[in-house]
Amino acid sequence: MVDGVEKNPVSKFCMFLSMRPRGRFILQPETPPKRTKMEGSNVWQEQRNFVKSLHEQGILDSQFEDILDLPRESPQFVIDLVSTFCSDAENAIAALIRYINEPDINYRKIIDKVHLIRGASSCIGGHRMALACRELRYACEDKDKDRCLAAFVKTGDEYQILKEKFNIILQMERAMIYGKSKTG
Repeated sequence: MVDGVEKNPVSKFCMFLSMRPRGRFILQPETPPKRTKMEGSNVWQEQRNFVKSLHEQGILDSQFEDILDLPRESPQFVIDLVSTFCSDAENAIAALIRYINEPDINYRKIIDKVHLIRGASSCIGGHRMALACRELRYACEDKDKDRCLAAFVKTGDEYQILKEKFNIILQMERAMIYGKSKTG
């Protein structure tokens, strides 16, 4: 708790990032968790290759790779972090829908909410989503309703893509932790 407010995993991680020196993490990659039912397969390497491909597509940036490389106090860390991000993003997007549908759009409220979403996206490595949020912010600063609506749709689309990819990554995380296959 900080000032009477409990910090969620994303907030804790972002606070950690703000206290570290600038530049990339210099950590050794985490060794793959011990497998139980996944004998012979390398889910850890499969996950790394998948994340690398998302980085190459611009969906994620190196920040997410850094998250995977962090030493973990809990094997659930990545699952908790991504789940919290998705929950917070969905709540923020729902608020944006309400704000955008108001008869007189309060662009300041939208900008404030977009700022939070963009910060969380950047912290977790959601590169294209952060870029879409930036465009939404610019449209709101210009008070351009049509551009604002188009940028909001783009932000929502990028969130759905990111969420879909995160779900795949979390399936791999669970497979490494619990020894379950990706499909079941």
